[in-house]
Amino acid sequence: MCECDEMDWISWELVEANQKALLEKQLQYEIGVAHQLYDALDRLAIVARDGASDDILVVDPASPFAYIVHLTWPSGTDAAFPHTYSISKALLPLSF
Repeated sequence: MCECDEMDWISWELVEANQKALLEKQLQYEIGVAHQLYDALDRLAIVARDGASDDILVVDPASPFAYIVHLTWPSGTDAAFPHTYSISKALLPLSF
């Protein structure tokens, strides 16, 4: 997992309820047993989505980090995907 210290949040928006279910289903599909977030999957909450990409921001209440996950919309799971970056929750915009 890579770490992010800086993010440009301009293209990010909060996820609305009608999008959340679809994104949660896709996240659960893409995170396989070998992925670093697999053990936290039941705790993860999707907060925001980057309108310029397939990146989503997820938070784990049990962690000081949030995670930027690049959904790939594959036909199967792969341990190397989806690419995931951690970011300190302290660096998130207050609106998130």
